[in-house]
Amino acid sequence: MSRRLLPFVLVLAAATYLCAQNVPAKFRVSGKVVNAVNGHPLAGAEVWFGKAENFEATQQKLLTADDGAFMFMVADPGKYLMGGQANGFRRQGFEQHGMYASAIVVGSGLNTRNVVFRLRPDARVLGVIEDDGHEPVQGATIYLFRTDASFGLRQTSLAGQTVSDDRGHYRLAHLEPGCYYLVVSASPWFSGMLQSGDAGGNSDLSQKSEFDVAFPTTFYPGITDPDSASQIALNEGEDFTADFTLNPVPALRVRVNHINADPQKFTGATLQQRIFGTEINQVWQRQVQVDDSQEIRGVPPGRYMLEIVSADPSIRAKRAMLLNLTADAEVDPDSASAVVPIHGVVRMERGINLRQQAFVRLWNSRTDEVMDSQVGEKGQVNFDSDFLTPGTYSVYGINGENSIISSLKATGAQVVGQTVQITGGKPVELEISLSNTLSKISGTARRDDKPVAGAMILLVPEAAEVNLPKFRRDQSDSDGTFTLRDVLPGRYRMLAIDDGWELEWANLSLLKNRLEHAQKIEVQPSKTYQTSVNVE
Repeated sequence: MSRRLLPFVLVLAAATYLCAQNVPAKFRVSGKVVNAVNGHPLAGAEVWFGKAENFEATQQKLLTADDGAFMFMVADPGKYLMGGQANGFRRQGFEQHGMYASAIVVGSGLNTRNVVFRLRPDARVLGVIEDDGHEPVQGATIYLFRTDASFGLRQTSLAGQTVSDDRGHYRLAHLEPGCYYLVVSASPWFSGMLQSGDAGGNSDLSQKSEFDVAFPTTFYPGITDPDSASQIALNEGEDFTADFTLNPVPALRVRVNHINADPQKFTGATLQQRIFGTEINQVWQRQVQVDDSQEIRGVPPGRYMLEIVSADPSIRAKRAMLLNLTADAEVDPDSASAVVPIHGVVRMERGINLRQQAFVRLWNSRTDEVMDSQVGEKGQVNFDSDFLTPGTYSVYGINGENSIISSLKATGAQVVGQTVQITGGKPVELEISLSNTLSKISGTARRDDKPVAGAMILLVPEAAEVNLPKFRRDQSDSDGTFTLRDVLPGRYRMLAIDDGWELEWANLSLLKNRLEHAQKIEVQPSKTYQTSVNVE
C-alpha cells in the first residue's frame, strides 16, 4: 500500500494509550512482534492499529506481552495500518520499505491470527572529533549522507546531522541499514578570538601567524578529497564507530577588490560550499572590510562558490563564480557571472486551488543536483541556481503524494517529455500545469495464482528516460492487493517484483528484460482500472 509515512509517524508520535473501541468484536488480528534480525520476540513493544483511510480516529494501541504477542479486535472489514516501535527499534510500519508499507487486510476468509511483525533494529554511527593534539573539537557539525534508489536512480542526499559536544563526542541514532557518507565541518576553538581581533582592528591574531589556521572539510575515513571518500555500509542493529582527527592547515584569504567602490551601494560577498548537493555550514568565515574591498578570512583550501549580492533592493541580480582555492586569492567582482534566474508559474487545470504544501523539484539524475521551490500564493516558483550545472533536469510538480504535471512549457530551455534541458547563460521561465484528471489502477499481485504480499508494484511510462516523474510505485498488502494513484494519461508497462526494494527501478538497462514481457496498459483521464499482475 502506498503510504507516505510522514502523517502516519506524526500520528504515532502524538498517540496516547487507547483501549479497544467499544464496538462489537467481529474480526481478530493477532500475532507476535519479533526482532527482524534474529527472530526473538520483543516484549513491551508498542503497537498501533487502525483503519488505513481513517487511522487517527480509529487507532488502537497496546504493549506486547512477554512473548511478543498482541491482539486487536475490529468490527469492520477493510485495510488497516499497523505500526510499532521498541527500545532500540525506530517507529516503522508493517513490512516497511522506505516510504511504503503493507496494510493488514481484514475480512471473511482472511487469516489474520498469525501475523508476524518484524521490527528492524536501529543502527547507529558514533565517534569522537579531535584535533591533531588529541584535544576534543566542540561544536563540529557532522553530516550524514545516504545513498539509495528511492527516486529510481542512485542518489546521495542528506539523511541527518548533529553537533559534537564539549568532549568531542557525537552520535547519529535510529538509522536504517544502507550506505552512508560522513562529513565533518568545524573550526578551531580560537576562531572567535580571531573574529574579535578582526572587528577590533587588532592585527595580532588576524595577521598570518600560527593562529591563522583552519580545519578543511573532512570526509570519512579522515580525508579531505571528496572524490576519495569511503562509504560506510551499515547493517541492521550495528553500532559503527567513526572517529575523526582534524588536522589544521594554514587558512587562506579571499579579497574581493573594490566591491564597495560606490559607498552608496553596499555589496557583500560570501563563500559557499556544497557537498552532495547540500550547503555546508561555513562556521569559519570571517568578513573584514579593507578600504573599499572585502576580505574573507579563515578559509580552508577547497572548492567554493563566491556569491556577490547587493544590499540595494533595486539591484536583484546576484553574481557568482567558482573558486578552487589552494592559496590566497584576489578577485575582481566584475569577473563574476550573473546568476541566471530560473523561475516560473504553476497552475491547476480548471482553476482549482493548489495546496499550501505544493512545490516543484528539478533533478539532474546525472549530477545528483536537486533544486526545490515552494509554490507561492500566486503559483510562482523561484529556484536558487547558483550551483546549477547545465544539463537535463526532470521536473516534478507535487501537489500531494505524486508529481502530476499535465503540461510543461519553457522559455530559455528545451522541453522533452517531463524534462527541461538547461544550457545556462540565459534566464529560464517555466510554465507548469498540474492535472486534476488523474486515474487509479487497483489490482492483485500473484504468483502461481496465489496473492503475494510485500511485492514492489512498478508502473513504467512510455519514453521513460524523459518521464521519470510519471513513474508510480506501490507495495502489495497482506492479501496481495495494491493501488497506484495519481496516474497521468498515457501508455505504461506494469511490473511486480518480489524483494525489489533495493533495485534502481528507473534504470532502464536493469529493467530491459523485464519490460519485454511486462503487462501493457493505456490509461485514459479520470478512469479506474482493475487488473492482476504476475510477480517476478
